[in-house]
Amino acid sequence: MDKLAAISFYMNGLRQEKSFPIPTDLLENIHVCIVNENHNVDGSLLIQRLRVLDDYWLNMTWDCALNDIAHFSQLMVNNPSPLAFYEDLMDLLQMHLLMSDKQQALWWAHKIVIACCGRTHLYLDMGFKERQSITALFTQYFPSFASKNIDNKMRWKKFLYRQFCLVAQLPLCPTASCSQCPSYQECYSG
Repeated sequence: MDKLAAISFYMNGLRQEKSFPIPTDLLENIHVCIVNENHNVDGSLLIQRLRVLDDYWLNMTWDCALNDIAHFSQLMVNNPSPLAFYEDLMDLLQMHLLMSDKQQALWWAHKIVIACCGRTHLYLDMGFKERQSITALFTQYFPSFASKNIDNKMRWKKFLYRQFCLVAQLPLCPTASCSQCPSYQECYSG
């Protein structure tokens, strides 16, 4: 996946209203800022345009938004294969999301699934410094899902994929990361 496509995919997944596309010039401006690592751009107009797209960006500064987009889009560029399970993992998390804070939970679900493209622990790929942060996130926004990880013993990425395999009635995944799995070619050969 190229960088521009990853940026678009990430930003689209955060949108509630997808009836109109993200303006191409906005995507290109963000892409240029990320590729050139140009965080000194006056992003006041760009952040306003992001805020029009969705409430996700309302309380963010331009630098924070740019860092968020850069981080999650880079995960997809580095390892897009897990995106083959994007809809399945989103469906799984949506079965467990906290309805009283549905939109926040959907944003987090999207970020979690994108972070599964990372090659390290899920909490690190989410940008957290400690595992307790991802545990708190699952507990707050996906409480019935978190409660299945009894005593918080299994690592979250592995647990997410194990739950997906159980729901889909697939053989249990032997590793936490698809890229390290001996059955990788069986899943991604098509």
